[in-house]
Amino acid sequence: MEQHLGALMMHIVTRAGLAGLFFVMVLGNIAVPIGSEVLLPIVGALIATGHLSSGLFAPLGMWQPLADVALATLVAVAGELVGGLLLYSLGRYGGAPAVTVVGRFLHLSDAALAGLEHYYARFGAPTVFVSRLIPLVRGIAALPAGLSAMPLIGFLCYTLLGSLLFCGALITVGWHLGPSIVAWSPLLQRAGLLAPALAVLLLILALVAGRFLHRVMWRPVVDEAAPPSS
Repeated sequence: MEQHLGALMMHIVTRAGLAGLFFVMVLGNIAVPIGSEVLLPIVGALIATGHLSSGLFAPLGMWQPLADVALATLVAVAGELVGGLLLYSLGRYGGAPAVTVVGRFLHLSDAALAGLEHYYARFGAPTVFVSRLIPLVRGIAALPAGLSAMPLIGFLCYTLLGSLLFCGALITVGWHLGPSIVAWSPLLQRAGLLAPALAVLLLILALVAGRFLHRVMWRPVVDEAAPPSS
């Protein structure tokens, strides 16, 4: 099912160009499994082979492909922001009933959704950034963020940063591979499966570093505020 859906998403991109890319990335961020970890490198390969060029940067000559890569990245990120904002709004204003409906669609239990909400509420906005790097999680990352009433500005900023890194890196990789992307597709799929473990490791390291910095920065303030011992 997911393979057929991924093929359909790729067909939309090849037929509609950047507009299709925007549409597909919106879908990918409202819990539709588009397989962005495979689709985005193919977008880069299509740019390298001249099949997905906007034509806007022809005067740039040899720099045209790089400009097309940058434009495709911005379009993909814009789609992710729009889709993420829709799902965030559903979680924040639709509340638990709306989240439960989405969870059933995704075969997520109430306990799993409650755990996600608690996790976001506890660790805050940086969790959104890490979630943007996990292929199997990024499509629903905005839902618990909205449900936990995460501040909108923080949500958008961390979504923007994570999406820029994810989309830009994968499109650039595909552009470098060019026509050989077909031979590398199985490896890209395996890398997508390993991404969750890597992202979890990065999250743990970030949390440890954050707590360490918090203690270092706040300890002098606490020491100065404490009354002198008699």
